[in-house]
Amino acid sequence: SKRAFGRDMEESFMSPHFTERYLALEKFILSQDQSNKQFEKQKIAIYGSGVNPPGRNHEVIVEKLAELFDTVIIVPRGIGTKPTLADIASHHRKAMTLLAFQDIDPDKIRFDFYDLENNVFTPTYLLQERYAKEFPDAELYFAVGGDLVAGDRDGNSEIQREWVRGEDVWKNIKFAVISHPALPVNSADLPPNSKIIEINESIYARSTFIRERLARGESIEDLVKPKVVRYIKEHGLYLSHT
Repeated sequence: SKRAFGRDMEESFMSPHFTERYLALEKFILSQDQSNKQFEKQKIAIYGSGVNPPGRNHEVIVEKLAELFDTVIIVPRGIGTKPTLADIASHHRKAMTLLAFQDIDPDKIRFDFYDLENNVFTPTYLLQERYAKEFPDAELYFAVGGDLVAGDRDGNSEIQREWVRGEDVWKNIKFAVISHPALPVNSADLPPNSKIIEINESIYARSTFIRERLARGESIEDLVKPKVVRYIKEHGLYLSHT
């Protein structure tokens, strides 16, 4: 329109001072936005697992956690109360773990191999203490399967019954509880500080099932990443373990 054209002409003769003020204002607004982001709490998911061997189920869980959290810390378990973890040398389990999660954004995940490399098992409450010191301003969530919280409506979940300081852990630690079609989570079973992580595909194949297949000489191609399958075959792992 004539009016719009006239305004454009008027602005074309304005002093550069106005452009400088605009740029300064833009810079200020952007800096404030960045400042606000810095005060947002980082959300970290801690995923402990035997990964013995790591299967596609582990990869799916970590992929989902990486979508929802700023960082995912993968913690392969030490021996603890599971003697089967001692059947495979720790350097093999470490190599398979690195291969299994190789294709996930490296900026989103990190590995804690302390237990694996020192042949120990760190209880969850001590992991919470460790990471709370390392990330004092972050929200920490421990990722667990729905089977570990089942029975809480009766105060009888595995976490409460079997974990070290189970009742304290249940009440005071934040959980990211994995729910999927093969094992949906009942909200009545949730710990007091928790959120449900919905995964749309069934992730039924536990490491025990994978080891049993291998011991029988059966294929695991549908359950395990090709790179991990090749590693297992090249090193002759799990041929007689269950």
